[in-house]
Amino acid sequence: FGIAMTTGVILEWMVDEGEQFQEGEALVRVATDKAEVDVPAPFSGVLVRHLVSEEAEVPVGEPIASLERTPPDR
Repeated sequence: FGIAMTTGVILEWMVDEGEQFQEGEALVRVATDKAEVDVPAPFSGVLVRHLVSEEAEVPVGEPIASLERTPPDR
């Protein structure tokens, strides 16, 4: 009760820097103390830069990547 995840470990980047991705596509796999979770893209775009390397432990809420949204088709 009330115990929440405070950190995660970056296991694998599924999208490389400079690579395009679609909304919902897995960007990164993160390990918690109880499971491995694929984190989906919140929108379609380009992964500009990984801010955290694989195997690094990061606090929840810490930015781990720089993303650029793809402009919508007109």
